[in-house]
Amino acid sequence: MKRQRNVMPTSEIVHLWAHGIDENREIRNPGGSVYAYGDCIYSYGSHFPMAQRIEGLWYEWEIQSKNSGQWDLECTESSASDARAQLATYRENVETPLRIKRKNLIELVYLYNPATYSVTTSSHQSMVRGAIPTGALVIALPPRAWHLVERGKSGKDVRKWFIDRRTAVMTDAHNRRMGFYRRNAAVDEYIELGAQWAKLHRLMRFTCSRNLPVIDPPDLDVARAAHQAQEDARAAQYERERELRAGEESKLLDAWRAGEYKGTLWNIRPDAVRIVDVKEPASGVRSEHGGRYLETSRGSRIAMSEVRRFIVEDLVQVLARPDYMHPVNIGPFRGVLKCDAGLRVGCHLFSMDEVRSVARACGLDLAAVEAMSSVRGS
Repeated sequence: MKRQRNVMPTSEIVHLWAHGIDENREIRNPGGSVYAYGDCIYSYGSHFPMAQRIEGLWYEWEIQSKNSGQWDLECTESSASDARAQLATYRENVETPLRIKRKNLIELVYLYNPATYSVTTSSHQSMVRGAIPTGALVIALPPRAWHLVERGKSGKDVRKWFIDRRTAVMTDAHNRRMGFYRRNAAVDEYIELGAQWAKLHRLMRFTCSRNLPVIDPPDLDVARAAHQAQEDARAAQYERERELRAGEESKLLDAWRAGEYKGTLWNIRPDAVRIVDVKEPASGVRSEHGGRYLETSRGSRIAMSEVRRFIVEDLVQVLARPDYMHPVNIGPFRGVLKCDAGLRVGCHLFSMDEVRSVARACGLDLAAVEAMSSVRGS
């Protein structure tokens, strides 16, 4: 059966891929340099997969108290040991019956290709990283190891790959015939493999500490400190560059809202929105139909009918329980969180003033919603 293809801008492809929309058809940009099919997204072809999206099974433990014959939530912990410790503390101060209940959560996990290929591919990788929802687990692994992490593969296979790779890297770090920079690169990769292994351990719920190599390069502590300093400097440099880009993009914000600037504004925070009227497209050109859409400064579009539905049906519960990722949908995005800075939706962060302006555009008064949420929250 021939694949069904849709053509759309790169800025929309990365968002649709990150949230698992249109998995059963191939989505590519007009030039064909970026395309997504299934759970993978590629740059210039199947030889360079940029990232893969998988589902991971997570647990959280709820401490509940029984009041008037009903179990009410007291708090939530991320591990069973923390939940037991918290339960013991509660029992010293609370006389009502208490219990611990495990709750299963299915969350998206992203396997990211850390390799580089070209300037254009690096730009594609940057857009992919930006589209991944904030707080999601991202594991940097070469694609040759991805198949070991997919659902159905055993932990022993992943453990063997890590052991073999770290042993080879450690051998390079000890090899006096190799140059200084190659040995330092080997030490850096050794440390990075350890960091990624910690994420995999959290994902797959098994331990292999007894089977990992225990011999470290003699100068590993010094190298680790230098590596951390280098990472901190790189992060600070990236933040400075992002602030400069954000300053340049802020000059284009008014033109973008007016529809005079057609590009995206990836670096401004919080994100901005505008309402656009999309004409009915030619067959096979876009995945969306004609109508009014909410377009974000990061290039993603959501039908206004879907935005209105979210405000009417879901926004009250989101505002009533802040700092909690609510498993609700809005367009291609799943998961909405209310924080001090505003409303976090996927990789976007919208100020509450922006949310109120969108509500007014939908013919709704957000004041009533906020008043109802404060009553529920109390």
